[in-house]
Amino acid sequence: MHMKNSTIRFAEKKDISKIIDLCEAHAHFEESDYNRDGKGQLLERDIFDASPKIFCLVVENENELIGYATYTK
Repeated sequence: MHMKNSTIRFAEKKDISKIIDLCEAHAHFEESDYNRDGKGQLLERDIFDASPKIFCLVVENENELIGYATYTK
């Protein structure tokens, strides 16, 4: 993977399903269970609400999301 073309940006609503995929892949790597049920609605609420609970950055490389980070203020 050529990282030269990578971009870090704030997550957008269109990224939710890919963020969930990345969360699931991380859980699998950690040998943990992961239940996708309702995750889209929760993330959309927590990230994109008028008063967000969390903030999310994504890493995009050649139009593919390859990573994410969340933080709180």
